[in-house]
Amino acid sequence: MERVLSNMSGAMVCLSTQTVTCLPDDSEDIEIVANIITIPPHTKLSRQWYPGEEFAYVLDGFVVLHQEDKPDEFYKKGDVGNVPFAQVHNVSTQEEGAIILVFRIHEPGKHEQALIK
Repeated sequence: MERVLSNMSGAMVCLSTQTVTCLPDDSEDIEIVANIITIPPHTKLSRQWYPGEEFAYVLDGFVVLHQEDKPDEFYKKGDVGNVPFAQVHNVSTQEEGAIILVFRIHEPGKHEQALIK
């Protein structure tokens, strides 16, 4: 899936994602969504939150995690990060883009992001 968005300079860029969703065996109360997200250089994603907790592993590149009421966190290839349940956040890239593997754990069917305008 591809999503078109604006980067920090206002130019339009394409965000590429691949998604897999699963319900663990014998589980009625959690769902896991895994995304591989490719973010181009000089891109800042919209502020958002999910009704679940997120874990991210940086496969390549460098990314900055911006969380509401928290200091920025910086991640490079091989680093693992976490966004707590329903935390408002966004990410940005600088000179190099990033490829991130993200796992979201939440109630079944409640995996849609809520964009903050």
